Amino acid sequence: KMDKFVQSSQKQLSELRSGSGANPSLVENVMITMNDDSKRPLKSLASIVVKNPKCLTLNVFDKTTTGAISKSIASEDLGLNPQQINENSIDIPIPKMTKEMRENVVKNAKKIAEGAKDKIRDLRRNGMTKIKAQKEGASKDDIFHDEQVLQKLTDDMITKIDNLVDQKEKEIMK
Repeated sequence: KMDKFVQSSQKQLSELRSGSGANPSLVENVMITMNDDSKRPLKSLASIVVKNPKCLTLNVFDKTTTGAISKSIASEDLGLNPQQINENSIDIPIPKMTKEMRENVVKNAKKIAEGAKDKIRDLRRNGMTKIKAQKEGASKDDIFHDEQVLQKLTDDMITKIDNLVDQKEKEIMK
């Protein structure tokens, strides 16, 4: 279960803007509010193509959703301004990241990491409770060993998350 939280945070971190130019992961999971107020991820409504290092192009599958897609992307806190080219195409120019934008992305990365670490610590706490509940039929050495194994696993997972965030921060700030 702990590994699941590491993978989840890695996925979330990869979706954060890093300043390395146009990347489909910037927008592919943006939830688009449809005309009937339902929400769908952008990647199910359009193909996302890197037009050049400074621009993404969306090829919309259904022209009736083009307006909703533009509006939803513009309303996200991504600093993007989609431009409708025709009824089936939207260009998304990727602006150069300012120092302030970079700092905000790093702050979000640290929030993601802290959330994952909290979940891992909760799992550790639950595991320790279960280990302590097994007192009957288990020696103190066995209990101590199980606690040590759980603690090492927890420390390893938290270190992985810290390394992911450090790596992402370097990528963002360069």
